Amino acid sequence: MERRTFVNPAINDSATFIKTSAETEGEYTLIEIDLGKSDGPPLHYHNAFSETFEVREGVLYLQTGKEKRKLNIGQSFTVPAGTPHRFYNETNDQYEKDDTV
Repeated sequence: MERRTFVNPAINDSATFIKTSAETEGEYTLIEIDLGKSDGPPLHYHNAFSETFEVREGVLYLQTGKEKRKLNIGQSFTVPAGTPHRFYNETNDQYEKDDTV
């Protein structure tokens, strides 16, 4: 069976590919990320596609340009193609107080 989960100790995450672009005929790629406390990847952007983040457990911090936001369970945000962004996690706790950034 093809390997579908990849661990990146540099940013304390694991990424599991649920659907690849080859499996969806180029429509989308669906990845589930388990992110521990981490500064995440540096600001980066994608020219060819937008990226949607949806929180299923815990919280996720997201920076787009200079703006920072905190996403809670059930919330999502789409970063348009060409927009500098990064995702990160300020805690190892699965659940956190529902405060805004």
